[in-house]
Amino acid sequence: MHVPRLFALLVFLGLSLTSSAAPVSFLDSGEMLKNRQYGFARASRTEIDAALKRLPASFSVSPYLVDEDFKWYRHRGDLVLDRPLSNGHALIVEGNLRIRGSYDDYRNNIGQLVVLGDMQVENVVSWGSLAVAGQLQAEGLVFAYYNDFTFDAKSVAARALFVYDKSGSVGKVDAPI
Repeated sequence: MHVPRLFALLVFLGLSLTSSAAPVSFLDSGEMLKNRQYGFARASRTEIDAALKRLPASFSVSPYLVDEDFKWYRHRGDLVLDRPLSNGHALIVEGNLRIRGSYDDYRNNIGQLVVLGDMQVENVVSWGSLAVAGQLQAEGLVFAYYNDFTFDAKSVAARALFVYDKSGSVGKVDAPI
């Protein structure tokens, strides 16, 4: 007798929570590049070469940085984003990157990201190249898949790390799964 009531209550609570949850609004990298408040500019060959020199020699992202088909954009210093990022561009952050939300480089195009410091994020979904010269710290999942691009990090701390069919280099890993 109590089971149907309990089930009805759980369904009601589940529907109430779902309907009251706001949809996640991702910051699009194209929008970010157009808005001066984010401080991105087209990277010169000299700036790209300087970024390459700051990456560990074991990282696999180098061919993408020198590939003339990619238009790289750079941000000097640390960058804090107040919402999740959907990246469809080639970006270099010359400091630490903190994203209040998730990083996704597959939603609107396959993006590339090089962080010369540490990266803090809720979750990572990466099909493009992702290189973090410092620590990649995720509250939840780091998911890297697709063999045409790379995944590199000096260290990863996450609840779960899933890397499949990717070339790259990962140093210290602190992930139970």
